[in-house]
Amino acid sequence: MRRTAFLVLALQAASLASAAESKQSEPKPFKTKSKWANAVTFDCTPQEGLLTSWTGQPGKPDHEDTTNVNADNLIMCRAQAAAGVPACYVSSQQHGAFTIPSHRAIDHWPSGSDILTLSCNGTAPTCCQIQIAPHSNAKAKK
Repeated sequence: MRRTAFLVLALQAASLASAAESKQSEPKPFKTKSKWANAVTFDCTPQEGLLTSWTGQPGKPDHEDTTNVNADNLIMCRAQAAAGVPACYVSSQQHGAFTIPSHRAIDHWPSGSDILTLSCNGTAPTCCQIQIAPHSNAKAKK
């Protein structure tokens, strides 16, 4: 009985430690001074160097973009929505999913390379884009 209780407590402690470690590595969005990210309106079409996604755009099927990203990248978001708070919803194959509000960026990536898929938060029609730049630009954009 004592052995079972000890094992249960050890597993719970390991689970809590893992959750705390995961929280610490989660990227934190910050305001950016980038003119690109702070655009109020923008063209909702795929463009070289950007990931673009949308839902409910007239005459277009819904679309999500996917790309590779490295640990040393700055990721900026701009988004539009008919209602609600527009944001970029980024899902990662290795690190789960997170939201970057429009006009914000993250300059930390948990570790290694990864594959990201972009979709948009907000009420359709929506459009969102992320721009990925080398991490060395992060301090200049803050």
